[in-house]
This record gives sequence, C-alpha cells and structure tokens, in this order.
Amino acid sequence: MDPTLITLASAGGAALVSAMAADGWSAFRTGVVALWRRFQPETTDAVERDPDATRQTLLAVPEGERQQVRDALQSVW
Repeated sequence: MDPTLITLASAGGAALVSAMAADGWSAFRTGVVALWRRFQPETTDAVERDPDATRQTLLAVPEGERQQVRDALQSVW
C-alpha cells in the first residue's frame, strides 16, 4: 500500500477518535458520513452506525485509561 495513503488513513483515524470524545462529535460525525456517502455509498450504513458504537465504548472507559483506548481505536479506524 502507498505510504502516503497509510499516513493519510492514520491521521483520519486519529482525528475521528479524538472527535469522538469531544463536544463537537455530532457535527464531525455528520461531515464524515457525508464525505463517506459521496465516495463509498455502498458502505455508508456501517459508517453511520459503527462510530457511534465506538464512541460509546470510549466514553465508558474511565478518564485515566482513555488515552490507551484511544490509541487502540485509532489503529482500528
């Protein structure tokens, strides 16, 4: 895989997971879904559903352990 694409995907995953724990999650999520719908319409349902489940997992973790969970989730996304 192209190293530039890997770097871009990694940065996107990091931004997504960071936004999950922030107050602006709803607006960020709407933007991600709109972008995804434009380029990958056949998988939009999963992108609408999966980040919310991941966010609930992240927010359920005690604050002191959250960074470790964020790091793990970034690699997933």
